[in-house]
Amino acid sequence: MLGRSIPSVQLNRGMGESRGLVVIVEDEPAIADIERLYLTQAGYGVHVERDEASGLAAIRALRPVAIVLDVGLPSMDGIEVCRALRASGDWTPLIFAISYKSPSPVLTVSQLIS
Repeated sequence: MLGRSIPSVQLNRGMGESRGLVVIVEDEPAIADIERLYLTQAGYGVHVERDEASGLAAIRALRPVAIVLDVGLPSMDGIEVCRALRASGDWTPLIFAISYKSPSPVLTVSQLIS
């Protein structure tokens, strides 16, 4: 994507090469487990981080093909993580994970992308 090669990641289930690596940044273990399950079943390698700083470091080091990012992270919300990535020139595709508890998530995300 955007001129970079897609990493080949071996899955632990003997399924062969994956479709690339996805980094999940999610502080709720149960939600991260569900996201990991669906992505591995779809053929992706998955790396999970539980906080913003570790997530940013993993994204920068691993160069995933996509990121699943919790908007409601405790210290720096997912919107700020996205802004930090974009400011550093990282345009990896993002999927925002938004819970119903997040304040005005649609408005916040639409403001970010407009």
